[in-house]
Amino acid sequence: MPTCKKCGNHFANREKVEGKVKSLSSRKYCLTCSPWGKHNTKSIEKQAASEPPICICRVCSRKYIYKRSAGHTMTKCNSCMANLRRHRVKSKAIAYKGGKCKLCGYNRCERALDFHHVNESEKDFDISGSHCRKWVSIKTELDKCILLCRNCHSEVHEGIVPLLRLEPRTLTVSGPNTGYKPAALTN
Repeated sequence: MPTCKKCGNHFANREKVEGKVKSLSSRKYCLTCSPWGKHNTKSIEKQAASEPPICICRVCSRKYIYKRSAGHTMTKCNSCMANLRRHRVKSKAIAYKGGKCKLCGYNRCERALDFHHVNESEKDFDISGSHCRKWVSIKTELDKCILLCRNCHSEVHEGIVPLLRLEPRTLTVSGPNTGYKPAALTN
């Protein structure tokens, strides 16, 4: 028994149509979806092709309707694609700035590394959330920053470790401690 490609119902190989027994074994659609002699299979196929497929994201297991213009792929949803780009851009930015904290040398976890603008007045945009910008503009903004771990970044903002307002490449720590090391590393 053939199966209708539109409704999924099985239909008989032979059926009486208009008083005559007709062979239906080569039909794609049942007589309900495509009545005999109507020649409407093209419109049925267009209708079936125009419906976007429902996909399941391999990363987060979320069901979504595939729409390329929304940023989906057939295997990943748009939010997982954005997260992937965000992580790639941050990794690239960390590598560009030396890969470790400028003050203490921490480099174990990328999430614990922040970009600190040395001069707030020169800041055009935040590095976080700028993953959609072109790499050239991100790189220009990174040139105004130094890479710090979260602890050192917090200490700089609290004023515990004051930084001299110099270019990021020649940045030094001011104060009596010229060889700054966090208390945990001085043992």
